[in-house]
Amino acid sequence: MLTKKINKIEFLPLYLWRIRLLIPGLIVLMFLLSLLIYNNFTINQVNRLVELERIEQELKDNLVKNYAQVKNVPAYQARFNELRGLESVVNAKFPSSNEISSLLIQINQVAEDSNVSIANFTPKDTKEINLTAGNSGKDKIMSQEFSIMANARYLNFVDFIFRIARLPRVIAIQNIRLSRMDNSTVNVSFDIKIYFSSK
Repeated sequence: MLTKKINKIEFLPLYLWRIRLLIPGLIVLMFLLSLLIYNNFTINQVNRLVELERIEQELKDNLVKNYAQVKNVPAYQARFNELRGLESVVNAKFPSSNEISSLLIQINQVAEDSNVSIANFTPKDTKEINLTAGNSGKDKIMSQEFSIMANARYLNFVDFIFRIARLPRVIAIQNIRLSRMDNSTVNVSFDIKIYFSSK
């Protein structure tokens, strides 16, 4: 490949190079090209593959989570229906404002059935009730208070209280005052509070 002359170096033409020197040079050149291709293409593809595997795992986790939620939908629906049924039962305990008069007639009938003689039935305050858990519906719960004076035997008055408690409405009896009229009869004054819906 090289010939030495005095004070001069001369290169032989390429076709005169020995093949044993040319092959290692080509191998080194191919190795460098392979390394360049590997770095530029293979590593980038590996990084992309890792990112795709991470996204795939996230999608699988989300699918499992969403499937668990979808699987519980019938249970949530059943619980919701149960609560709606309970709500309708509770709402049935509160008459509408139009039903107050019929409820007062029922209370008067209960007094007659218990042999309690009502002497005075006076309406008092109407108030809105503040519910601690909030009111989910459009209707508000109100209370109408009445002051009642009556005469009865003591056991008859107790029977009257029990009969009122069995009415399918929300009614509170407060401020009961008893005074003896004779050996068998008591004079009773109390407040009765009827809760109703403002619908």
